[in-house]
Amino acid sequence: MENLAPNNKIYKTILPAILTFIACLILITLLQDYLLVVGPVVLITIIIGYFIALRSFNQNSNAFYDTNFLYLIDKWGTHKINLSEISSITTTPTSIKIMGFLLYSYTIYYNEDGNSLNSYSFKVSHSNSNIKMFEKHLSQYHPSIRIDSF
Repeated sequence: MENLAPNNKIYKTILPAILTFIACLILITLLQDYLLVVGPVVLITIIIGYFIALRSFNQNSNAFYDTNFLYLIDKWGTHKINLSEISSITTTPTSIKIMGFLLYSYTIYYNEDGNSLNSYSFKVSHSNSNIKMFEKHLSQYHPSIRIDSF
């Protein structure tokens, strides 16, 4: 099995942590004249940021694939998706820079139970060679899948 999103949980956890840090700096700057209020407000912001990061970490899954299936592994178990059920793949042109790495949002749309369309998104960088191998594998074995990549 090849890993499609090796650092997905880390990326989606670091972003709320960075935003919490920035919010704390802004609050300290805005409330510098009210020293008694700064401590509790910053503490509450840190607690809220911690729970958002923890929730983000727990709700995200890692993606693996082999010749026939895409596996989404999260805290509820493993979801096995046949590659023929994937309808399209898109990469957003907008990007985020985290710790010096330029990341793009990569979304896989797939049909589940024959009717409902679901999606799985994760962050990807240009250096992730497994993405190109996955797209090549899909285009060879399932040419009807639409792939919009950067």
